[in-house]
Amino acid sequence: MSFRFGLAITALFILGTGCSDQRDIRDYYFPVRDLDEGLVYAYTPQNSPDTNTVYWYAIGLDQDTALYLNITTYDERLNPATLVSEAITNEGVVTRQVLIYSTDSTGRSVKTQADILFDQSFPFFVARNYEDDQNIQVYQIDYSPVTSPTSRYRITYNRSFSRDTIAMIDGLEYPAIRLEMTGETSVRDAVEGDISPTFRGFEIYAKGVGLVESYRNFDGFILHQKLTDRFSMEELQHKAKQLYGTSSSAGGSD
Repeated sequence: MSFRFGLAITALFILGTGCSDQRDIRDYYFPVRDLDEGLVYAYTPQNSPDTNTVYWYAIGLDQDTALYLNITTYDERLNPATLVSEAITNEGVVTRQVLIYSTDSTGRSVKTQADILFDQSFPFFVARNYEDDQNIQVYQIDYSPVTSPTSRYRITYNRSFSRDTIAMIDGLEYPAIRLEMTGETSVRDAVEGDISPTFRGFEIYAKGVGLVESYRNFDGFILHQKLTDRFSMEELQHKAKQLYGTSSSAGGSD
């Protein structure tokens, strides 16, 4: 065996061993290719009976040979709250656009485009030895709402893989993973002053489903939501029609 051939075999072995140290967890994210017709995810608060269900409309899009996931969130009154566009890459999910909706003094919905400082949303590869995984996914956006020009918001999420777990959905067990989270929501306001609450928490993603649970603890103030239903946009529009009559905002964001 020639020297160069031996080097090639050695390199192949090393590369193969390196790949085997990585685990692919992409199947635990939202099933983007199966969401070509869109699906609404309903998340219900677990710790606050006074807070109502919120809705995420997720739709997968093939654009210019690239795969995207657009998620529009709606509040309990079915008004659009945010629109996030994510690109699905070989290494993970990266955020491409974030729009934040608010209501001006006339009651009209207006949107603000956030600056994306760090775009990592979800990793596709983690270390098989979970204790060795140091891959922290950093997501950070910065924006000043059109309706509050003196305020500047900066939202930061740090995600890291934790462990395997089980998620219960409609009485059935799904294999799932848990991501640990830390973060900060800072608000700088020339009039009201500055605040920078931090949090610790976690997210649970079920295989073939996506996000099923989110928990954040802001020094005792807890935001805890679980997936309680999934249905079509037509059903969400029907809910909006029941709430508002013939006109509705659900499905009307861009």
